[in-house]
Formats: sequence, C-alpha cells, structure tokens
Amino acid sequence: MIRNPETDEDIFLLREKMDGKVYYFSENNFSRGERALSHLATMLKSLPRHSLLLIDEAEMTLHPKAQKRLLTYLNTFAAERQCLVILSTQSASLIKIANPKNILFLETEENGNMVCRRNVYPAAILGEMAFAEEILPETILLVEDAEAAMLLEEIVSRLKSIMTVDFPYCKILPVGGYMQVVILLDNLSRVFPDYVKRRAVLDKDAEFNLKRTAKDP
Repeated sequence: MIRNPETDEDIFLLREKMDGKVYYFSENNFSRGERALSHLATMLKSLPRHSLLLIDEAEMTLHPKAQKRLLTYLNTFAAERQCLVILSTQSASLIKIANPKNILFLETEENGNMVCRRNVYPAAILGEMAFAEEILPETILLVEDAEAAMLLEEIVSRLKSIMTVDFPYCKILPVGGYMQVVILLDNLSRVFPDYVKRRAVLDKDAEFNLKRTAKDP
C-alpha cells in the first residue's frame, strides 16, 4: 500500500513475481469487488481479537464462487481471532451455503413491525425473495443441484427444437437437497402470481425419501 500524493489516499498494490521479475498492479485496474476485498483484507490484518465486524452487502459484486470463498475465509478468520462477524446479503449463493443456525432473517410483518427470525432454512428465505429485478418467467423449475439443472436445461433445449409452438419461458433454479426444494416450492406460492407455474423436478432417490417421510408419524 502506498500514498497517492495527488489525492492523499492510500492505493493498494498487488505484488506478483513472474519470470524472475517483480510486478506491481494498482487497484485502479481492479474491479469493484477486487478493490473491496483488498481493503477488507488489509483491515482484517489489524483487527484486534474479540472484535465485532459488520459487513454490509457482503457479495460486493463478486462472482458466486468468489462469494463462497469469502464466506469460508470469514468463518475461519472468526474462529481464529474469536471475533463475531455479521454480514448482510441478498445473494442467493451465500444464503444457500450458510449454516441455518447462523442465519438471522429480517422480515416485515403485516403490521409493519420488523422481526428477526432464527433457525430459518435457506430455502424458505429464497422463497421470500421476489426476484423483482428479473422478468417473471412463465414456469419455474426447481431442481436439487447444478448437475440436475444442466440435465434439465438440455432436456428443455431438445424439447424446444422439436416443438412446433413456442416453448414457455422457464427459469431453472438449483436449490439444494430434495427437502429444500419442497420447502421452496411451497413458499413460492406467496411470492409469484398465479400465472407463474411452479414445478419441482427431483432426483430419483427423492422418491423413496418422500415416501418414507410421509409414513413417519
């Protein structure tokens, strides 16, 4: 880190050694997310033990994979420094991988009061997200994981190629385990209008688990 004499601000430099030479890369060439991470990493180095760390908008325009690595790092950091880390996010990627025991879900009741719910499954929270910034699909297909999403996308693609009528605009969402898919399917009825069809496409092994769950008292 160096001081910019023109703006009197700190500039972060990334030092890399390549082919026997040392190169410095200025944060001015970084993306917004990379800049935020550089500042956060520098601040964490000097953070005292037993501190309280608050991070707003933890996704910071990061790629979903980078978001997951950030959460893993913060969990390790908090354990080593014995710190309490609280972060806010609207990222589905972070919500899906978070431990439900560590989630604080802020919700506005009908009377306008704000309540904090604990022990909420990630699927239930995702069901509350209205996806307002996206164009509403005609059909939402919920699957368990990314692999299932890829297979279903291929099936949909082949159906589109052989159908003589327009195929409905659908959105395929990988959610998690089969039970999370079921929970989210139920919650989506409170989020989307009736004209948006909602379907769950589960793996074959979910059939046995669902039958067993239904038989349990």
